[in-house]
Amino acid sequence: MASPAPATTQQPLPLDVDELLKYGTSKPLPFIVTDEKGMFYVDPDTAKIIAAINKPLVVVSIVGKYRTGKSFFMNRLAGSNTGFSLGRGIEAKTKGIWVWPRPHPDNDKYLLLLDTEGLGDVQKGDEHHDMWIFVMAVLMSTTLVWNIMGALDHHSLEQLNFITNITEHVQTKNTQAENEQELEVHNYFPNFIVCLRDFTLELELNETSCTADEYMEHSLKPPKNEELRKQREKLCTYLKIPLTLTDATESSMIKSA
Repeated sequence: MASPAPATTQQPLPLDVDELLKYGTSKPLPFIVTDEKGMFYVDPDTAKIIAAINKPLVVVSIVGKYRTGKSFFMNRLAGSNTGFSLGRGIEAKTKGIWVWPRPHPDNDKYLLLLDTEGLGDVQKGDEHHDMWIFVMAVLMSTTLVWNIMGALDHHSLEQLNFITNITEHVQTKNTQAENEQELEVHNYFPNFIVCLRDFTLELELNETSCTADEYMEHSLKPPKNEELRKQREKLCTYLKIPLTLTDATESSMIKSA
């Protein structure tokens, strides 16, 4: 997955640690980048900046389908209208994983916002690339935001199959039985928040109003199909269901992270 970092084209940033801790960087920085062969590497200049942060990190990342407003959401979380690259066209704008170091409302902590490359880009057409972006976001985050549009349905839940297959790509020890591996990986999972956008339906189950949490639990209810049931149960185990379904305002998310 990893390759030696090529010579960076990014201009080195003057590193004033006090300024960094007080104000963060003025703009997002490339963090996990891909080369022309599709190999991932860490941008060395960004790595130096992150290494200079001497406070406990709160790492909030967002994942989801491309062109669904993830970058706009993360800009708002940073308290800005600009920053992460936005686009009004049909092409994906974010490539790899970008990071925006920001001060945290709790001065004893520091915030890293990670904007990830959108999943399912038709021009990319590489499911393995999507899988590694997703896996890296899971393992680096303390809070993972899943950004989806409209109602929770079978198709949207299928996007989370990356999680149920994660033990095929992540190993916590050199030698380990499969069931032990799953238990170990479970311990590395971040807090999970669903950002459900453009939701226009009434929150009702059996003609009775329900909460957002009840809607989420209903959507994750194991189906009769045996294979789907096992996937759904594994998903709930990894993500420590019950989950929180929220519109994820910037202040409440940062302060709870």
